[in-house]
Amino acid sequence: MITLVDKLIFVVIDGLGDRRCKSLFGKTPLEAATTPFLDFFAKNGKVGLVDVVDPSIPPTSETGILSLLGYDVLKIKISRGPLEALGVGIQLSDELAFRTDFATFRDGIIIDRRAGRIREGIKELEKAINERVILEDVNFVFKSTLAHRGVVIFYSEKFELSEYVSDTDPGKAGVPPKICKPLILGESEIRTAKAVNEFVRKSHLVLNFHKVNLKRKAKGLLEANYLLLRGAGIGLPKVRKLPEVYKKFWNCIAGSPLEKGIARLVGMNVVDIPEATGDVDTDLRAKVKALFDFFDEYDCFFLHIKGADEAGHDGNCELKKEMIEKIDGIFFSEIFSNVNLKKTILCVTADHATPCELMRHSSDPVPILICGGKVKKDEIDNFSERSCVKGGLGRLRGIDILGLLMRELGK
Repeated sequence: MITLVDKLIFVVIDGLGDRRCKSLFGKTPLEAATTPFLDFFAKNGKVGLVDVVDPSIPPTSETGILSLLGYDVLKIKISRGPLEALGVGIQLSDELAFRTDFATFRDGIIIDRRAGRIREGIKELEKAINERVILEDVNFVFKSTLAHRGVVIFYSEKFELSEYVSDTDPGKAGVPPKICKPLILGESEIRTAKAVNEFVRKSHLVLNFHKVNLKRKAKGLLEANYLLLRGAGIGLPKVRKLPEVYKKFWNCIAGSPLEKGIARLVGMNVVDIPEATGDVDTDLRAKVKALFDFFDEYDCFFLHIKGADEAGHDGNCELKKEMIEKIDGIFFSEIFSNVNLKKTILCVTADHATPCELMRHSSDPVPILICGGKVKKDEIDNFSERSCVKGGLGRLRGIDILGLLMRELGK
């Protein structure tokens, strides 16, 4: 009797990869974590390492995910703003979109790029910006999306906006925000940069004296009194849809707008999970429930799990270790208990490494495991950066991963 392999579960744990941490006695958070279910899958499959984009290039979240889905991100112009907008259901034509973050600004310095990962009062701040900020030659719509994250969309009837302008996000705390500058010395770029700086300046004035922030300051909390903009873009890259390429129906289960936008771009159905916070308290049970709720309706499932990345950005090795254990105990325990691996391929990897010592993305290779179906296991019995060095998959390129999985699915 022939057992058909008919499902793929592709799990990307955001920022999973790391380096050895002193506070963890020289282990990475993944090595230090107790992960019996990930170790089971590794023991019964193959492991290896992945250079997500290129050994010399730290992936962004968008380039990392698109590369893992088989797209050559070195040949595609990818802008984060339009993908974030698409993630919250906004279809753009010639409008200019930026990803935004609420930040804390004091005495000319960005104190915190995420305003303490603010959750409460953000819709009030959104409303105040949209109602009280008026620009000279440009109109805009600002939308908060998830926690400190948001998107701003500019449009104008007076001149043609340009995407060739710089970010205002300095990429780290303890320094001043950047000024938006034209990347090309054209009239459109100069006027666009001027409008962006006007928006940032005027929105800061509104936010700084808003009651939400006055209350936060009185409680000793970080104010969300500044907006950092990055990822300017007009329009979306034209890519082949995955259902067209592989003749499989795809379902995406993710919490953050970026991942939802990418999924919609490549032709996946997207499940909205209100309980997903994009942080260490994200509802993993809701995500795995969504997987099984739709399990009979789709061939392939792309699941994105945040939390470990946030801990990495905060430089918190212990919290990252705890988040990995939480993912293993809540999410992968359900995969272990409810999925027939004879008929299902499971792949677990990361879109990039976020080493706690750096508190940012790096170009370090990330671990990967593939099991199920007719995948022949190697001799590795656990899942970690160090063990994956010796795995049977060897060292792979991110762009080759999905093709490999599709070949296994076809066996």
